[in-house]
Amino acid sequence: MSYNNIKNWRHRTKARAIKAFGGKCGICGYDKHQGALEFHHMGNKEFTLQSQIRSWEKIIKELKKCVCLCVRCHREVECGITNIPKNIKRFDNKFSIYKQPIIKEYNFCPICGKKKLKIRKACSQKCSGILRRKINWNLYDLYRMIKIDKMPIERIAKNIGVSGNSVRKRLIELGLPVKAKDREYTSIVVPHPSLRFGKNKFRGVWFQKSRKKWRVQTAFNNKLIFVGYFDSAVEAAKEYDKKAMELWGNRAITNAGLGLI
Repeated sequence: MSYNNIKNWRHRTKARAIKAFGGKCGICGYDKHQGALEFHHMGNKEFTLQSQIRSWEKIIKELKKCVCLCVRCHREVECGITNIPKNIKRFDNKFSIYKQPIIKEYNFCPICGKKKLKIRKACSQKCSGILRRKINWNLYDLYRMIKIDKMPIERIAKNIGVSGNSVRKRLIELGLPVKAKDREYTSIVVPHPSLRFGKNKFRGVWFQKSRKKWRVQTAFNNKLIFVGYFDSAVEAAKEYDKKAMELWGNRAITNAGLGLI
């Protein structure tokens, strides 16, 4: 705990203790400055309230033995010049509970729909990671960029708008080479992310629940290209292949080329 935290805690605790005595001197009614108000013990003193760091429960036990006085009245009482009135304000027991019980509110996770605390953005660390994700990697053909076009990682990162480390992590997930010396073209077929995550087997195709149709989408020269909605996944995959051939020619990686249709 830093010194500033300790100082702030003492300030808040004293302010609450003074408020429990009406917020003013019990004799003259002074209430202008918190630092000029003190606590005078009427019983056995166990510890000084001004500088100790203790729990609120222990502080309450000591406050119940005290009265709140300003600096001048406190000195006069100590010297016997002024007497403490019998009807002086004592500690208010309604301040015994420092923190009110927290009422937990719930809503639903925007990713998976599970019940979660309202103060949290997602139900789990996994959903929170998905919620923070800003890049839809399915729109970018890293296999072509690395294996065929042989683009440097930093150039790929700049084109997509992410850091180089983000691209490296994605390459490792897809099983693609990260080091430049390992990026020679081979005939290894890298599965599309939809295959790895078990959503559907076709490249560039996924099911949109709101429309209950299969959506086809691709990217070319860092621009998103929407193809359309289709009733069946096979029809959507064939339309994706046509669009890919139109954009990339013989270099296109198609569903038919991967043996998916």
